[in-house]
Amino acid sequence: MNITGVSGLATKTSAVEIILQSVFAASKRLKISNPRGHWSVAAFCFNVKGPDLLFLDLPQEVPDDHPMAEAYRDNGIPPLTEQDREMYRLLGIPCAPFEKVVYYAPLSTDYETPNTLRAHPELIGSVHGLCWGLEQVLGYAEVMLNRDDIEAKADALLEYIRQNVVGKTSYVAGQNFFVQSFRDLKEWFDAVMRAKEQKQEEPCGMHHYETVRKLYNRLCSLPDRYQGLISPDNQNLQDFPWGEGLQDGTVYCIDLSKLDPQGQDLVFARMVTELRQRMEKGSLGVDHVIVFVDELNKYAPADGPDTHLRNMLLDISERGRYLGLVLFSAQQFRSQVHKRIVGNSATAIYGRMDMDELSTPGYQTLTQAVKEKLSALPKGQLMIRHPHFNQPIFVKFPRPNILRGSDGIRLYPPEEGVGLSPAESAYRRLKRLDPSIRLTNVEEAVHGVDPKIVTSVVNQVLLNPSSNGDIMEQFRRAIRAKAGLQGLGTSSTPPSELLEPDEDDPFA
Repeated sequence: MNITGVSGLATKTSAVEIILQSVFAASKRLKISNPRGHWSVAAFCFNVKGPDLLFLDLPQEVPDDHPMAEAYRDNGIPPLTEQDREMYRLLGIPCAPFEKVVYYAPLSTDYETPNTLRAHPELIGSVHGLCWGLEQVLGYAEVMLNRDDIEAKADALLEYIRQNVVGKTSYVAGQNFFVQSFRDLKEWFDAVMRAKEQKQEEPCGMHHYETVRKLYNRLCSLPDRYQGLISPDNQNLQDFPWGEGLQDGTVYCIDLSKLDPQGQDLVFARMVTELRQRMEKGSLGVDHVIVFVDELNKYAPADGPDTHLRNMLLDISERGRYLGLVLFSAQQFRSQVHKRIVGNSATAIYGRMDMDELSTPGYQTLTQAVKEKLSALPKGQLMIRHPHFNQPIFVKFPRPNILRGSDGIRLYPPEEGVGLSPAESAYRRLKRLDPSIRLTNVEEAVHGVDPKIVTSVVNQVLLNPSSNGDIMEQFRRAIRAKAGLQGLGTSSTPPSELLEPDEDDPFA
């Protein structure tokens, strides 16, 4: 299924929510009428912008005796109308939020707390973290690396590392290396480059030193580029519980809204690939999985080079049906999406459209009257095209009894400081290398330093711990170097305290 329409007016998210609820309701009815059928279904939703999908388990309206009733009124959250409730009754869909919703989000830079907009103290406990190590992400290196900068020789070396180094024992210049983490990989790279410089035996003889150095720089910088999502030392690893399978009738929401585009690409690529592979093996525990992807024009654009993400979406749209893997997608401009994906959508849904978009070749089969109606379509109405219908049909659907993202953020605003402070996070992580480190020393070292710099330096120390064992001193020096601080353990005096202001100076 594919849905298109202008942002904010086409009610794309609301339509997808209603359709998912109708799928779950139909699944329950079919299990009763035909218990031997294959009706179990789960949904994976990727929240890529704002809080749109972060309150799927909360209602749009509450009764007057509800603890949040006053807050709902104070924030002007509109209740459903009688017409909405009547449509729910006629459709046979529960007028309620989703019964079972599970949230996941990458960890924040403290490597403890999920990095999510669902960060209100009452809600963040229901969000599970994601943090991956070397073995989990190396298979998706092409998503993370700049393809213009990694040539065929580096590709060959990368494939060698995947097959012969990670998770195995590698012999370099008389030493054995068992590589499991990015820290182990850095030590292996260091040994290989030393061996090349000294003309010693090493496993990458066919690769030039500069090729090894380039891939070393790209791979070993990943924990710093993806702070919180990638662990440098395999600590704090958290993954989706693939081994437990999926629960029937459950929505799994992966919040990527606070990641940059490259981080979103990595999570999306790995999660969808795992879904695809496990559905093929029949190990997910459900018969059908719906994958909802918004902003499809970003992940599968009509133009541009082939990418892992686009090829995976093409594969799902063209061959996922026999596996029970179904793609629900949405975008503002259908003309900017790869034609093989929209062409393989059995159901095409259109909300309010822009006339410029409707003038593109993809809409030439629509009559002028239909185009004019689409350009002025009110909220809550859609046009549907399906092979079973000879003509496009216009439908009206009820407002979901699901708290809208914008309303949810007002009711449950994200609270800053829910996680660990930069100093506490650095202390916990550095203490693994040196148990004698004290929190007060770390707090002094990071005072006034940007939290991202603190996390970056901790990752640097974890990847390359000092050989003399003085981890705290290594951390202090690295913080000063990266933050541009001067002096050992001294705090700079604010400029306002250095000079006595002149009482006669009007600008003092």
